[in-house]
Amino acid sequence: MDILLKLGRIAGVGGVLLCIAGVAVRLSGAYWIGGFEVGTLLQAGIAAMVLGVCAFSLSLRTDLESRKPPAVSGSVDRGSAGAVGIVA
Repeated sequence: MDILLKLGRIAGVGGVLLCIAGVAVRLSGAYWIGGFEVGTLLQAGIAAMVLGVCAFSLSLRTDLESRKPPAVSGSVDRGSAGAVGIVA
């Protein structure tokens, strides 16, 4: 499996978990968790999800680039029926 895909999944899941933890703590009435303000925890979760999206997008792009068909050289022959064929 591609390293970017793994990084994207791990960062995305980690970001969602950080956001869920931050929201749960804030709904319980606390403003601080483990020495960090809850807003900082939410921002870290959002940043991790953005990193996951960027890594996933880059993974898709490199995957699509590796699937490009090779360039075909040669002249185009239309034939008698009008069909297009490649003559090497």
